[in-house]
Amino acid sequence: MGGQGGGMMGGGMGGMGMQQRDTGEELVDLIQTTVAPDSWEENGGPGSIRFFRTNYSVIIRQTAENHEEIADVLRQLGRVNR
Repeated sequence: MGGQGGGMMGGGMGGMGMQQRDTGEELVDLIQTTVAPDSWEENGGPGSIRFFRTNYSVIIRQTAENHEEIADVLRQLGRVNR
């Protein structure tokens, strides 16, 4: 899935050892400021990210390259929060 908006990544928050309060919004902010900040729709780019509080999931639309960077950030968080 290459190119702009080619894929989606979803995942529950529980597996990351994060507390349920506002960690979803904090995770979104972390990803948007860490991974290609200019690529997000809030900054005029095509990428989007949404947190769904009902099931603590995140849906991301981004380039394949940026998805790899996001996955790396999530792996790092998993190591830190264990």
